[in-house]
Amino acid sequence: TGLLPAYSAVLQAWVAASALSIVIEVPRGSRRWALAGVAAFPVLVVSARHHFAWISEEAALRPAWWNRAIAQS
Repeated sequence: TGLLPAYSAVLQAWVAASALSIVIEVPRGSRRWALAGVAAFPVLVVSARHHFAWISEEAALRPAWWNRAIAQS
């Protein structure tokens, strides 16, 4: 979301470092296991979008219970 550009940058750097470590550190025959993580990505994106929608709805219903940045979005 537009609320989390710094967090997104950290995640992108983490993905890049992970990909580089797979290429450099993981033996060639074992790299196929990295595909399990790549295959899980679309499911995790759907889960994250659902979570952000839920937390925004909850913040609108009970703003005193949530971080002000979320309650105001």
